[in-house]
Amino acid sequence: MFRFAYFAALCAMTAFTKWSIADEITPRPERCPDQISYKSDTDPAYKYLEEQQHSIYRQNPSLTDPYSRAELEKPRSVNTFAELLARARKACPNPALRKQCALDPDLVVEMMKTLPCLALPTRFEAPLFISLINLYLKDLDKVRLKKFPRSPETRFGSLPTGTLDAQAILPPGIKNPVVILNRDLFFFTGAMSKAITDSIPITVGASVGLDYSKSAIRNRLHEHPYIVENFADAMVRLVREGSSAGAIEVTLDETHNHLHARLVTAMDQFLISHEEAHVILAHVSDQSVQFYMAGSHKNDKPATAQARGDRSTHVLPLAPNTQAEDPSAILKAQLRTRKQELEADALGFKLMIWSAEQEDDPIKIMVAAAAPHMTFRILDAANAYGTEAGGWKFSDVNHPTAADRIKALAPVFAEVAKTDLQLQEADFRDAFDAAFTVLLAEADPQIRKRLGLALKKR
Repeated sequence: MFRFAYFAALCAMTAFTKWSIADEITPRPERCPDQISYKSDTDPAYKYLEEQQHSIYRQNPSLTDPYSRAELEKPRSVNTFAELLARARKACPNPALRKQCALDPDLVVEMMKTLPCLALPTRFEAPLFISLINLYLKDLDKVRLKKFPRSPETRFGSLPTGTLDAQAILPPGIKNPVVILNRDLFFFTGAMSKAITDSIPITVGASVGLDYSKSAIRNRLHEHPYIVENFADAMVRLVREGSSAGAIEVTLDETHNHLHARLVTAMDQFLISHEEAHVILAHVSDQSVQFYMAGSHKNDKPATAQARGDRSTHVLPLAPNTQAEDPSAILKAQLRTRKQELEADALGFKLMIWSAEQEDDPIKIMVAAAAPHMTFRILDAANAYGTEAGGWKFSDVNHPTAADRIKALAPVFAEVAKTDLQLQEADFRDAFDAAFTVLLAEADPQIRKRLGLALKKR
């Protein structure tokens, strides 16, 4: 039996969930009570982004979420928290479905208590999405300014890109790009992190132990079949629509939630730090490539699904690098080389670890070091299903394959571990790897059935 034991270190983890992170943002001193401002009113780059968002959403209403749809219906109508709350309630009227909404009204109330004012990049950005990005940037920017004092600030925005890899756009006359993240990014990391961490048996006593032998993980999954079902649901949604938004989620027990909170935060932060690394390394290109929005074009269901009349099998979007009929759903993204992507992975990993080292939390460092590896493992599996099912794929002309990125990060991990005692003590990649391997094997029949694929012989 393989086991970690840390004398109750896991019990010291702060108990919080991803969607309550925004509550911890430190109030800013500006005197702007109940006020919401938009950077697009003063920043030409964000103004350009807002124009792009407006054009794409207006011409492709099926791509809108409740928040962006409300902006189209009643433009420039939110300037205070009270108006934001009114929009949230209108866009998300059913309390039972609030986890699937772009903006939960209850979270607006919590933000009103915490933030004296709020600055959003554009009028189409959901406040919670931007608040989470700002939270991760707060720690990363401390490290960035210390290590790279001349580096520019990274601008972030969102669109329904249907990929976990960000796309960078270069507005006319602007030197540094605006980074476009998938609007549903945090649904992906939340659902996948929750399933992986919940798969690992954890014992609490004089010490806290993680049993990551495959037999122990398999037994836990058989005892708690909801873990496999929820993981399969998230994976199928990811392959069909390029997003796991709306996937079934449950509240974890306190011990597993501690581990989930660490992993999901690290996965998010790596995706952000990777983009900061691009800006630090001045990866700006004078060439661009066409990129298609998720759901901008549909193809037919798999033949097997049509034959059996499977109502649960939705129409599959084409992959980002396939031809779309409607040019209004196309984004002109910066062309970056695969070498640049691997360089950004390496520096982004270091930025994340340097940021974690600022806190007295060894578990956070260990889990953070494993997060990029797990992110790419998930994408590798999703890409394989997407390729086989004719669904959404997670590789494009800009980015290396997930397998190549895992391989390239291994020596970077080893380099950082030479000077980090926590990473020398334990490698959480082993635990999460084992959990994901068993979880994927157990969920594979469900995933294949729902995607209309032939079952693998065991």
